[in-house]
Amino acid sequence: MDSGIRLDPRFATGVLLFRTQSVMTQDEANKFHALTTSGASVGLDAAPPSAILVGPESKSTPAAPDGLDSSLILWAKRHGYPDVTLPATNAQLYLRPSKRAGRLIYTEL
Repeated sequence: MDSGIRLDPRFATGVLLFRTQSVMTQDEANKFHALTTSGASVGLDAAPPSAILVGPESKSTPAAPDGLDSSLILWAKRHGYPDVTLPATNAQLYLRPSKRAGRLIYTEL
């Protein structure tokens, strides 16, 4: 079923490529129109999303002290995206402070 929501094509692989930080170089990621943790700021600056949804993987763990989605969260906060805690979930939704239509980036539903 199609929701009609325009998802960001940079996340066509879901969160897997984004979270596998050293699998490809930034040049390779650019070739495949993928967003990586190391290139998140530049990529998001070039095409800011309407919203960023992060889940429990954004919490600190021994393997990822800053959380797996820290680059998305930091970018959203730096750009004035207010956050909303979604009821009955472990998810945070950061919304662009604009009324323009755009794309949704999600990392966990």
